[in-house]
Amino acid sequence: MKTFKYLTLLVLLVIIAACGKDKNAIPAEKTKSGVAYEIVKKGDGKKVETGDVVGARLKYTVMRNDSTFLSNFDKDLAYFQVQEPQGYGDPSEWLLLMNQGDSAFFYLEVDSLYRTTEPPGYLQRGDIIKSTVVLKEAMSIEEYQTKKSMEERASAEAEMGKLKEALARAGISDYNETEEGLIYKIVREGKGKNPQNGDIVTVHYVGRLFNGDTFDSSYKRGEPYSFTVGQSAVIKGWHLGLPYLKEGGKGTLYIPPSLGYGAEGAGSIPPNSPLIFDIEVLKVENAAEQSQKATAALKSWLKKNGIRAIQAPEGYFYIIDKAGSGAKPQPGKKVKVHYTGKLLDGTVFDSSVERGEPIEFTLGVGQVIKGWDLGIQQFPVGSKGRLFIPPSLAYGSRQAGTIPPNSPLIFEIEVVEAE
Repeated sequence: MKTFKYLTLLVLLVIIAACGKDKNAIPAEKTKSGVAYEIVKKGDGKKVETGDVVGARLKYTVMRNDSTFLSNFDKDLAYFQVQEPQGYGDPSEWLLLMNQGDSAFFYLEVDSLYRTTEPPGYLQRGDIIKSTVVLKEAMSIEEYQTKKSMEERASAEAEMGKLKEALARAGISDYNETEEGLIYKIVREGKGKNPQNGDIVTVHYVGRLFNGDTFDSSYKRGEPYSFTVGQSAVIKGWHLGLPYLKEGGKGTLYIPPSLGYGAEGAGSIPPNSPLIFDIEVLKVENAAEQSQKATAALKSWLKKNGIRAIQAPEGYFYIIDKAGSGAKPQPGKKVKVHYTGKLLDGTVFDSSVERGEPIEFTLGVGQVIKGWDLGIQQFPVGSKGRLFIPPSLAYGSRQAGTIPPNSPLIFEIEVVEAE
């Protein structure tokens, strides 16, 4: 009986100690980079390894005022591939300590996260961020790809069913199907070639909803639209559907939401809307051939306008109108440049001069078009001049804002500063 009393007292003391524990206490155990952590729930699933894909819920809370500034606890799981940890605060380091089914807290010191920069306004020096991680799934990259493929196939089949129902309600039955869930109908067989990935196509089109509302029309604007198949920023349904239509032909694409604007919608297009596009293919051009023509057009333009430019071995042309006294910019170093970009017809498509602020970038690392990475090296600091860049060293067969595919570009530049 006495033993039972002692045991009861011991249990009571443990409960009192647990209740008195500071919920904001930082655990002593730390990761290699110095992040304090504790595993609060152990799972019995797969141990996470580098290269695995995980599905997790994460929440970041400022302990000072218990305010959460980032969380997906009320959303879908966040999926990402675990990489070799890159230092303090990298979630990959945390996940490599966990098994599927684990829940853990990680405590980040703001002063360690922002050693050389100021933290954002919702954080203060001395703050501790409590990161809650709930690891729901862990799998190899192969397993993840299989999972995604199965989910996409199931989604495509479901959307195809809905699209067919919409077509049946509209009285449309004569059409073709693709594996990706696209439905198309040839209205007029063209006599030209079918566009392939990389080809530039010029089309007229009308975009409609299944209720009959027209949301876009190149005919109404009076201007056809050109883009590069497989590359330009049009919906996936266009990239998949255009190769079925020949140059000179007409067709209709019936596009499910997953190949259109999805759950987000766009402009007057509601979320999860299947779309109808009536398309007339006006022209199909080979991108490589167009690039060669554009380069030839640039040379011809220079000759016609009496511009004696230096041709670099890489294929761009340049003129130094005013030589600067500084050193030439070097690859891997930062440089500041003022510029005005023009098409051959004189149209200005961009200008740092108009904005009143030069562009700053690291030379030779792909932050700008290749013609700039190569050409800017010819201009000592303080120089003013012009770069004439063929499409192969600019945006190629891609549409870039208001710059048409395969456009030679002219840049009036001034090298303001360089490291």
